Amino acid sequence: MERSLVLALLCLLWISACSNPQSQEVAPDVAAPAFESPLEQRSRIDSGRVETDRTFEDLVASYERPDRSDWQKPLSVLPFLGEHLADKTIAEIGAGSGYFAFRIVPFAERVIAIDIDERMLQFIDSCALIYLPDSMQKRIETRKAKADDPMLQTHEADVVFLSNTYAFIEDRVTYFRKLRDKIKPEGRLVIVDYKRRRIPVGPEASYKVPLYQVEEELTKAGYTEAYANDQLLPYQYILVAVPE
Repeated sequence: MERSLVLALLCLLWISACSNPQSQEVAPDVAAPAFESPLEQRSRIDSGRVETDRTFEDLVASYERPDRSDWQKPLSVLPFLGEHLADKTIAEIGAGSGYFAFRIVPFAERVIAIDIDERMLQFIDSCALIYLPDSMQKRIETRKAKADDPMLQTHEADVVFLSNTYAFIEDRVTYFRKLRDKIKPEGRLVIVDYKRRRIPVGPEASYKVPLYQVEEELTKAGYTEAYANDQLLPYQYILVAVPE
């Protein structure tokens, strides 16, 4: 009961800080509700182990820092997921508190919010019940993953999306090689992550993977680069790749 009450209160605080996602249009530089990156301070998770020295409430509060939309520009990122999302399944690996999942669900047929932290999945479920209309609640699903397995079925996703997550996956070439057949034919992989330079947000430098290294690793994993952009976002790059 206590946990349910905490989740409800956190969701209400989230709602009070956010505009209705139904009213948002996919357009460049439109302000959006803000969370701290679900994996921005990824010390809480190390090889599948969740940290215990920070409370869940502290984590959610950190994800909700009000300046994130200024540099994350979520509504400028969404078009990279592709056209005609209304008939597509988007799987987000490392969904955290749902920063992107709640922004994608108004446009997609289905969103699978994947994380290894059960608390974050419960938070997303609670917020969906309180915040989303019935029709949208049916579109979002949470799924607990393993550190080395996103728990997706073969050809389950049209798009696999990762934001601020790539650097924290171990043995990435093997991971993304296994991920290829989880993406439908003609589907895509979209990665947003931090540039490896001095910036005021993101994890320490050792957890930042430069764009060229991501490109090399995905090539080894069996993907072809379709598009890369390191200019749109001030602190991050965007990479779109397709399975060969």
